[in-house]
Amino acid sequence: MGIYLLSKRQVYIQSKNKNESPNDPDPLQAVARAWRSLLEDKFAHLVNQDRWVHNKGRWIFQYVYPIKGYWIAKLRVWAMVRKTTFKGQLCGYGRFSPEEQHEMGKEILQHLSTFLGNKPYLMGDQMSMIDCVLFAYLVRLVIGAPTSCAYAKFIRSEFHNLISYVDRIKAELWP
Repeated sequence: MGIYLLSKRQVYIQSKNKNESPNDPDPLQAVARAWRSLLEDKFAHLVNQDRWVHNKGRWIFQYVYPIKGYWIAKLRVWAMVRKTTFKGQLCGYGRFSPEEQHEMGKEILQHLSTFLGNKPYLMGDQMSMIDCVLFAYLVRLVIGAPTSCAYAKFIRSEFHNLISYVDRIKAELWP
């Protein structure tokens, strides 16, 4: 189970569909679970590999740490690079080159963009939990990504419907 950016909004989204019985099988739930698994198990690791292993955490000095705590920050970044490298090797991504990892992530974004198309939400006309999960991952790349992030560059150059999706969800939940 992941930590979501929209934790207070999840209760609202779940209570919207109160009339549905939890025992009724919904074929879209299986698709939503597959997307969630893909985002949490594969895409999150690829983004972390890009930020911490390929870029060695250099982006963090531009945005987070002031000059005063430079050496402490350097030590923390070194520990995070080691930890992420180890996790990448455990998950199997460490054996791929950065270019191959970027192609895997770009392929995920391509499938996601194709599946979303022009729909307002990932699973149709109503917001669901998978929209919260997807928004949490995409907002880091659309709004808060450093300039060196390869996936943010892919989204800005090729996947404009993902940018409009993030803007639409942000405008709806934070008017």
